[in-house]
Amino acid sequence: MREAAIAEEEAERKRKQEDERKKKEEDERLIKEAERKKKEEADIKKKEEAERKKAETERKKAEKEEADKKRKEVAEAKKLAAKEEAERKKLALKELAERRKAEREAAKLAAEKKKAELAAEKKKAELEVARIEKEKAKQAEVEDEPPSKRKRIANRKQKEKNVTNFSFEKRMTRTSANDMENDMEPEENDREGSENVTSFEDDDEDDEDVNITQLSEHSDSDRDDDNNPSKKRNTQKQVIQKTETPVRKAGKEEDQKKKDIKKTGVRVNHTAFMEWVPKLTENQRNAIQEIGLGPLLTAFCYWLLDQYEENSSTLYLPRGNTIRLEVDDVHIVYGLHMGGRRIIESKFDHDTKEYKKFLTEWRRTRNIRTGVPSVSKIIKRYTTEVGFIGCEPHDNFMTDFLVVAVNIFMKSSQSTQANYRFLLSMMDRNEIRNLDWCEYVLSSLDTTVEDWKQNKTGFFKGPLPFLQVFNI
Repeated sequence: MREAAIAEEEAERKRKQEDERKKKEEDERLIKEAERKKKEEADIKKKEEAERKKAETERKKAEKEEADKKRKEVAEAKKLAAKEEAERKKLALKELAERRKAEREAAKLAAEKKKAELAAEKKKAELEVARIEKEKAKQAEVEDEPPSKRKRIANRKQKEKNVTNFSFEKRMTRTSANDMENDMEPEENDREGSENVTSFEDDDEDDEDVNITQLSEHSDSDRDDDNNPSKKRNTQKQVIQKTETPVRKAGKEEDQKKKDIKKTGVRVNHTAFMEWVPKLTENQRNAIQEIGLGPLLTAFCYWLLDQYEENSSTLYLPRGNTIRLEVDDVHIVYGLHMGGRRIIESKFDHDTKEYKKFLTEWRRTRNIRTGVPSVSKIIKRYTTEVGFIGCEPHDNFMTDFLVVAVNIFMKSSQSTQANYRFLLSMMDRNEIRNLDWCEYVLSSLDTTVEDWKQNKTGFFKGPLPFLQVFNI
């Protein structure tokens, strides 16, 4: 029994130990489970915190990028606005400068106009004073003469008054061909001019003794010749110098009649140009149209050249009236461009390196080192030489055409060589149509008329066709 009790106690003790062991293991398991859960919760919390921080960082980064983008856009907008403002100010300053320049030019033109008007009025007053003094002197001479002679002088004055309005334009048959006139040497021109001056000195001495009846008959015959188209084409207009006693002796021989006529000539043969124009090819005409000189090739131009003669009179207005010519008048007559760039003439062949090279290359085509050929020779090349008839409108062709056109319609020279100083503004072919051709014609008219008045024995170098058509 005792052994059973001991065994039972031993079994109970073992059971208790087993229960304690299990309980301890369970407690340890629970502790580990709790620690594991706590660790997992800490990891989750840590992970969530990391994700939150990452999201916050990304949000801040995005906000920073957005702010940088906005700042950049604002800076670009400010830069663009500043650039536009600078352009606007620059344009405003340019417009202001152009306006001031235009105002200065207008003021200069107004001053020149006023100066010219004052000079004209002064000259008119001087002429009027001279006329009055001459009339007084004649009246004094008449009062000193016997009654019979005084009556004859009065009758002669009345007849003079009846013929003062007749045309002073006379004609003479040309004795040399147009080409010979163009190729005349300067020495021959000077000799011819001196002969004209001598003839006018003789005329002034003969003005007092005039047969008025014969003069009236002679002037009527001159007017009949003017109305005859066949005679008109075979003669050339001449300008008679006006004097205070505008009558000439009639009944003199032909040599004396020629002395009564003052020659006003032009250097260039316009009929040669008329012969050249119909031979231009379509490409040549198109190239000339591109540079703005197309109106010179129209049918009106053919008519003008057919009616125009080299040695013709300048523009005279009846009863002392004058017309002020403007740039618009040149545009109406010639139809040329009124561009914004002024045509500048060179003073020397070496004004610029580009200009010197331009002239050298152009002269090389004609095997010359200095100077230029005559207009008739330039036209002859393109109308008679096989290699140049109908050639392509290359740069040399355009330069040749410019020289011919300017010398015929705008401004030529006193010598047989053509005027080429204007080529300084023609080196860029694309800019030719932007030149102010009308202003060049008008300024050339002013300078050439002034030169001609200083030496009326020479050729008139200006735009005589413009004056003729404007007078029509």
